[in-house]
Amino acid sequence: MKFVLALTQQQRTALELLHLNGTTARQRQRAHAVLLSADGYSIEQLAGILRADRDTISGWLTVWQNKGLDGLADAPKPGRPRKIDADLEAELLALMQNPTPALKALVQAHLKKRQASRLGHRKTLPAQAGVYLPPRPPCSAQSAP
Repeated sequence: MKFVLALTQQQRTALELLHLNGTTARQRQRAHAVLLSADGYSIEQLAGILRADRDTISGWLTVWQNKGLDGLADAPKPGRPRKIDADLEAELLALMQNPTPALKALVQAHLKKRQASRLGHRKTLPAQAGVYLPPRPPCSAQSAP
C-alpha cells in the first residue's frame, strides 16, 4: 500500500490552501488526495471518495513524493501562445472596471480595425455601398484547344 509520509505543518497548510483555492479543479483534487492519504486513507478509499482511478491517484502520490507542491499543478498545454501578455490583460481589465463614454467608441474602432486586418486580403467596398464583391480567382494559363 502506498501512503504519503507524514506532512510537516508547512506542507499541510500549503496543501489545504491549494485544496481550497487551487486554480483548477484537478489541482484541488490532487491536493485533497495527498491530504487524505497523509491522514491514512488507502488508495482504494481515495478512489471511491474522489471518483478517480486508483492508478491515477497512485500517480498523483508519486508525483507529490518526487516533486512536492509543484508536481500537483497541471502541465503546460500545447497550442498557440496567448496574443496578449498578463500586463496588457490587467490594463484592459482595469479599463473595463471604470468605463468612460469614449471607451465604447474606442473599443468599436479597435474591433473594426481588427476585423479589417483579418480581411485585409479581400477587396471591400465602402460601408455605404452595402455590397461586397469577393476577389476574383487568379487567372490560370489557358491551354490551347
